[in-house]
Amino acid sequence: MPKKKGGHKKKKIQQNTRRAMIYATGEGQVYARITHVFGNGRYRCICLDTNTERMAILRGSLRRAAKNVVVDAIIIVSLRDFQDDKCDIVHIYKQEEKHELVNRKIVPDNTQERDIESAFIFEKEEVEKPKPKQSEIDDMFSSI
Repeated sequence: MPKKKGGHKKKKIQQNTRRAMIYATGEGQVYARITHVFGNGRYRCICLDTNTERMAILRGSLRRAAKNVVVDAIIIVSLRDFQDDKCDIVHIYKQEEKHELVNRKIVPDNTQERDIESAFIFEKEEVEKPKPKQSEIDDMFSSI
């Protein structure tokens, strides 16, 4: 029997298409940057319009796209009227789309703020070690 040659057309079409850019135009929608991932569809984000920190919750239809939500990802959040410290994630931007938003100056570029080396600088503490007494030193060497 001959080998079937069909069935790959859908994958080829998906690879060549680009998604249309979605902008935060709705009322109550702002851009935000993910700062911490808690799990179970919950994230800590900083809204870029007022620099307020909020708990972002991933809505149900975006649960399958949760692998794209990483630290420093740009998202669109919908603010809640009744809870100021919580918001809902409406759209997740991919890395290429993030660069396009930065180039258009819609979102500020904060890559310089995340300096990894500065996060691991510790101050040295001076610890005074107790000095042994001369009699203890003599006792150790006399037993040899």
